[in-house]
Amino acid sequence: LGTNTYYALFPGTTSCYYQFTISVVKVTEPPVPENAEYCVGETAGALTATTTDPSYSLFFYNTPGGTATSSITPSTAAAGTFTYWVAQGVNGCVGPTATITVTVNPLPELTCPQDISVNNDPGECEAEVEFSATVGLGATLTYTVDGSPITSPYAFPVGVTTVTATAENDCGQVTCTFTVTVTDNEKPVITTT
Repeated sequence: LGTNTYYALFPGTTSCYYQFTISVVKVTEPPVPENAEYCVGETAGALTATTTDPSYSLFFYNTPGGTATSSITPSTAAAGTFTYWVAQGVNGCVGPTATITVTVNPLPELTCPQDISVNNDPGECEAEVEFSATVGLGATLTYTVDGSPITSPYAFPVGVTTVTATAENDCGQVTCTFTVTVTDNEKPVITTT
C-alpha cells in the first residue's frame, strides 16, 4: 500500500530512463448510505450515499455481490421495504458495501360498509345505529354527515342519510360513502283528552 516510484531503462542505454509512480490504495470502509422513504406511485429519486473521501466514486447494487451500476432509482409501484447496497472505490479498487433501505408506504385503504336499513327506535323519530368501515393499517378514519363529524353509534333521523367515511395517512386521503335508511314503522297513536 502507498505510493512507490520506479524507473525503466530503455534497452541498450544506462542513462535514458522513464520514471513512473504507482499508487496502491485499499478502500477499507463503506460510504455513508442515505435511506429513502416514498409513497406508492410517488416519483423516486436516485439512491444516494456520501463517500468518505472526495476522490472516491459510488457503486450501487441491486443484490449483494451483483453487478455494480453508477445509479439506481427504486420503484415505488408496490408498498414494502426494499434493500439495495452501495460501495465506494477508486481506480478499480472497491471497498465493502453498506445497506440502503427504501421504504414505500401504502396509500390509505378504505372499504365502506354495505348500505344499512333499520326501523326507528320505539317512540322515536330516529334510530341509534352502529356502523364501521374497514381501514388499512396506519390510516386514521373519520365519518361525516353533510360535513359534520359523527361517531358510531349515531342517532340517524327517519329517512335516508349519506355518511362519508375518510381514511387518511401520510400518503394521501380516500373517501367512500354509504347510506343509512331509517323507516318509521310505528302506527300513529291517537290520544283523546
